[in-house]
Amino acid sequence: MRIQLFLYTSLFLFFSVTASAQTSRIWLRHFDRHTVSPRLSFNTDYAYVNYFDKHQKRFQIRTKAVTPLFNSKSLTVGVGGGFWKDWKQPVESIRDQFEWVNEVRLNQDLTGKHPLGLSGLKVSYRLRFEERYFWRSDASNDTGARVRYLAGFNYELPWFNFQKGKKVFVMVANEIFSGKVFNRQEHTGFETNRFSFGTGYVIGAHWQIDFTYILEDNLKYSYRLYENVYQFVVRSRF
Repeated sequence: MRIQLFLYTSLFLFFSVTASAQTSRIWLRHFDRHTVSPRLSFNTDYAYVNYFDKHQKRFQIRTKAVTPLFNSKSLTVGVGGGFWKDWKQPVESIRDQFEWVNEVRLNQDLTGKHPLGLSGLKVSYRLRFEERYFWRSDASNDTGARVRYLAGFNYELPWFNFQKGKKVFVMVANEIFSGKVFNRQEHTGFETNRFSFGTGYVIGAHWQIDFTYILEDNLKYSYRLYENVYQFVVRSRF
């Protein structure tokens, strides 16, 4: 009965929020964490994005070094950077014409995760600062900066009694973006609100898969611009 209630509630939320979205994209990602020592690990994120409604694609790779903050078991700091490439086809009749944007992004973040009173329930949060450097196919190069704050909950479902570290969980999170591209007359301040919920399966100590639906609200315009984002993730930990 609990599983049926969870499924019905999830389907209702999914179809009610997707009905209002104006564009859609799929996000395929791989997060890889390599632990070097108790005080140092390297996290890498590879991703491919396909925008269904814009004839647009993206590839990104990002890595960072992570260490505990003041010997804390729940707080970490990370420093790293990455490369993003966006390209789109502005004129559908000209197949070999593309506009592109390359971006180098540096980031520093503070991340925490704490258990709550209910068994299997955890709260997580992340504060991230980003410095962004763009160069484009039309030679309009510029720089920018952004602050992001994410807060979410992760709950391991108690009805699935798996052995050897296997578990099923559900998650919900919200992330706020605030930033500025310095050389452009664009919106300054809150630019994006990203709400997500999903489910995942921890296969064992080293592997995890999850699916997340994200409703992204672009706040830079005078009207609301919602996007459906379907995210599939494979995570490895070694």
